[in-house]
Amino acid sequence: MIKKKVLLLTAPYGNGHLQPARVLKQQLEEKGMEVQVYDIIDEWNTQISKITQNVYKQMYRVGFRRIYQFWYWATDQKIAGSIVTSFLKTTNRKNLKNAIHTINPDSIICVFPSWALYKLLEDFEITVPVQTVVTDFYMHKLWYHPDVTRYFVANEWTYQSTNFPVDEKKFFVSGIPIKPEFEDVIQEVASDQEIKRTVLLIAGASGVSTQYLALAKKIHGLDENLKVILICGKNRALFAKSIKARKKLASPRFVVIGFSRDMLKQYQLADVVITKSGGNTVTELAALAKPAIFFDPLFGQEMANAQFFEKYGVAKIAMTAGETVSFVEQLYENETAILDMKCGYKEFFVHDSGKKIADEIERLMK
Repeated sequence: MIKKKVLLLTAPYGNGHLQPARVLKQQLEEKGMEVQVYDIIDEWNTQISKITQNVYKQMYRVGFRRIYQFWYWATDQKIAGSIVTSFLKTTNRKNLKNAIHTINPDSIICVFPSWALYKLLEDFEITVPVQTVVTDFYMHKLWYHPDVTRYFVANEWTYQSTNFPVDEKKFFVSGIPIKPEFEDVIQEVASDQEIKRTVLLIAGASGVSTQYLALAKKIHGLDENLKVILICGKNRALFAKSIKARKKLASPRFVVIGFSRDMLKQYQLADVVITKSGGNTVTELAALAKPAIFFDPLFGQEMANAQFFEKYGVAKIAMTAGETVSFVEQLYENETAILDMKCGYKEFFVHDSGKKIADEIERLMK
């Protein structure tokens, strides 16, 4: 029997695109398919890939934040969006076309918007069915193209909030794929009513959020029974400063971790998580029903994700360190609020996302 081939298109900007691609690769391979992951930026130009990844890490600085905010919302509108997409259609087109012809896939799945691919579809240079996995709770216009046959989205709200015309039949509410180990503990999470008096702060996989050390120290000082765990990611400077702070505090309630490969364990230790609101992170929080405080989210997909979670009462949005500390105080003064927030996830979280997408891809191939 000839194996079906799948080409997964992703990009190197944080775990939000890479992690779902890894999960889908595993799920599709378990169905006997041959899967190749293609990084559309790295394969186009490794130097441009490095430069744009560094720019991505600078987005949390004040000047860059404003530029990104303008770019994000401008490209979600018709005029500015058409200018950007016209440029994006020309980037990596030749390399991508060659890769598709070499691999000869039966299906192409985008886990990152690929306008070079969309241009190939428009010009009838390829005829392979294309599906898209939207990796945030808000669907930005760059994800959309009329030739995409299926959009896998996090929630009904994801497609109901779109400001462009899409046939509802093309939407499939699958949730966002996360590591299988998070799915494995969902039943255990549902029955967990213990208050651990532990706050987890996550500075991101790349540790781009440098304000987290000051925030962790303030929360540590709130209550002598409150434990703080600070994860610095790959930011060595932040990790070194945090280790010095821990030694100075000499407190077993102040824990510092660099890059953690076992985030499930870290999440399970905490009642409340303070972090950014990228698509992968918020989905992991939803799977584990962890109340969240989204600290200073970027005005773009992070803010859109955060607002969705706030709407369901499972998270707070704090734009300053003072607001964040205040929210922590309020939650531990009324611990039933923590349990109430946990319950809110039942309203919208979709389980087994990777499997649901793989099942639908398999069905579409028949």
